[in-house]
Amino acid sequence: MVAADFDNDGWPDIYVACDQTPSLLYRNKHDGTFEATGGPAGVAHNADGRFQAGMSNVVSDYDGNGFLAIAKINFSGDRASL
Repeated sequence: MVAADFDNDGWPDIYVACDQTPSLLYRNKHDGTFEATGGPAGVAHNADGRFQAGMSNVVSDYDGNGFLAIAKINFSGDRASL
């Protein structure tokens, strides 16, 4: 799990790499609540629409565009997701 400002609105959001279930992204609604946005944001499944065994994650602005990217490290035999 990692808390970071993924949508650059100044509020921390939450990402959870899950094992064999869709990974989760919760967008901070600025009122003490969060909205599940993993599916629309494209982080719930891999590029083939399948679940992965998320073991860990790293967050960084790796390409310098001003937005954070999530790299999810998966179980052996499954490549990492960016």
